Amino acid sequence: MKQSNRNVLIYFILNIITLGLFTFYVAHKLDLYDKKAWYNRWYYWVLGFICGIIPCLVMFLIFNIQISILVSEKLNVPGKEIYKYPYAWIICLIVPVLGWTLFILLYIYVHIWYVFSLKES
Repeated sequence: MKQSNRNVLIYFILNIITLGLFTFYVAHKLDLYDKKAWYNRWYYWVLGFICGIIPCLVMFLIFNIQISILVSEKLNVPGKEIYKYPYAWIICLIVPVLGWTLFILLYIYVHIWYVFSLKES
């Protein structure tokens, strides 16, 4: 990602337009996908789809958060003490209203802040 200094605004706009799905492209460019991870096994996705749309969406959300954390960690986004540990995400989901608000803020932070870290890499 050598030309990222010039394209930070484009990356930011693409991340907003795709609602964070641009993170998968950045993870691919940074070679962060693990060949032996759960998300590379097709039968998990088929089983989630067979169980219903809700389990499949939950799996995709977890996959999205996991990849976003890997990208953020690789690009040295500040705050990895909080967003790197799954307990912060789980506690945010358990606590009503305030926790859900913090979950959304943490999700947005992880998806947006790495774009600014691309400028420095």
